[in-house]
Amino acid sequence: MLVRLQIVGDDGTVVADDEILHLSKQTDRLEALGLSLDEAKRMLRITQKHLLAAHSGDYTARHRACSACGQVRRSKGMTTIRFRTLFGTVGLPSRRLHHCRCHPDAGRSFSPLARLLTQHAAPELLFLEAKWASLVSYGVTADLLTDVLPVAATTNPIVAHRAAA
Repeated sequence: MLVRLQIVGDDGTVVADDEILHLSKQTDRLEALGLSLDEAKRMLRITQKHLLAAHSGDYTARHRACSACGQVRRSKGMTTIRFRTLFGTVGLPSRRLHHCRCHPDAGRSFSPLARLLTQHAAPELLFLEAKWASLVSYGVTADLLTDVLPVAATTNPIVAHRAAA
């Protein structure tokens, strides 16, 4: 079995076509039928990585030109923004851009993606962390989220410490 993610642009062209999960399983055992939790977590983590890369790349490309005069801004370089989601932490390439000459007092450079990602954690992750932490201890919450979602062991210090032990 092969699961693919195809991202199609507004004009119908295929922007990306990637293999997300390849399964080669014997189906003569009950526990091998369907997706295992580990396989589902891996599929979600990889899908999230590809979708975030496509979304952030599209957002950055749309904000490359100056909104006032339309001139394409010069690039100052790239950095990586780490973004925590329900399906794992993803490193997103973030282009730094020089301001256009029509904004002489706006500062030296900026990152459009940093303007979008005002927090480095997805709202859904923060919501579930807060909800479960209000019901049970933080450690139990971290264990629960790690058991059912592909969150990274580095998401919080308790899980990272337990994984190292």
